[in-house]
Amino acid sequence: MLPMYRYSYTQQQAALIESAKSAATAGCMRGYGFTYSLVPAAASPSYSDRRYGLADVAEARAYGYALPGGGSGAASVPPLTESEEVALMGNLKNPFAPVDEKVDGKQVPVGGCTMAATQLVMGAQPPTDAQQAAERISMDGFQQAAQAPAVKHAVALWQQCMKASGYQVKSPLDIVDELKLSTVGKPGPNEVRVAVADASCHASVRLGPVWFDAETSIEKGMISKQSALLGKLFAYHREVLLRATGIVGKR
Repeated sequence: MLPMYRYSYTQQQAALIESAKSAATAGCMRGYGFTYSLVPAAASPSYSDRRYGLADVAEARAYGYALPGGGSGAASVPPLTESEEVALMGNLKNPFAPVDEKVDGKQVPVGGCTMAATQLVMGAQPPTDAQQAAERISMDGFQQAAQAPAVKHAVALWQQCMKASGYQVKSPLDIVDELKLSTVGKPGPNEVRVAVADASCHASVRLGPVWFDAETSIEKGMISKQSALLGKLFAYHREVLLRATGIVGKR
């Protein structure tokens, strides 16, 4: 993993946070006399990281440039009565405005149980300056790595490999647009041929590892200059995860 992943949530941690929000929302809704639970999303199949383009030959053969399907990506909300909607969402015309009506004789907070649960799990305002610094490092590190001599050389080798396979293309990140390929639904034979050639060329020139190494080196340098600021973000994430763990553990 890139060094900056330390300052973001893993997939498992993000799922824990969402579970805590759901549990907190359900607890809040019980206070208004409602039984509420989200319908869990179907699990999405995992797929390889495509930060540097398509590099998994098996995925390329099965899906072309489309992502593996199967999961909706989000939990669904069951049908609600108007009172339940007010308790859940607050002011239905403006979620940031006070709620005029009461539910079960009780005042509903601004944003309803949804916002109350989010605030309970996420706590105080996150360190925006640290978040912005992390975003800049991730973006700038990627862009600077793309201009590194080793990466440019690897891309040139990838271009030569693709040309030998019959495809005149410039960038592993723009190949879909360059060749006007589809990224949704079942891939056609042409998409599969291109994708397999692309992923095979990635592997043969070690494009992914070369790019990863360059970006890792750049990120480390940037992190060292922003260590105090990023430390605030790391501490905030740790506090959120502790709260989320406690909330889920009480269910």
